[in-house]
Amino acid sequence: MYTIGHIIHGVPLTAKIEKIVEEAGQEPEDLGFTVLYSSSADETPGYLGVRLVEFDELENFPLSKLTVQPTAKQRAAVQNKVDKLPPKIKKVLAKVGLWVIWSTS
Repeated sequence: MYTIGHIIHGVPLTAKIEKIVEEAGQEPEDLGFTVLYSSSADETPGYLGVRLVEFDELENFPLSKLTVQPTAKQRAAVQNKVDKLPPKIKKVLAKVGLWVIWSTS
């Protein structure tokens, strides 16, 4: 097992969002979230957005790859996904931006 970092443009899946989704009888994927695997996390890792770069602890990773930015088309796609979310979820969303979302193999 090893750690994987996903640099995304969007918003992370949080425990608050998971609770709201669960109470509605849905899964995060039903609302467009990408759910990632983790064998040890208390919360389900995931995000709503686009993955720009992925790296893991087993490879040497140039920091220049961390300067990635989403294209205008990717920004618009993420905003479209956010706009479709129920108001209850929009209320607890983090700010749309660049995030590192961690998962495991």
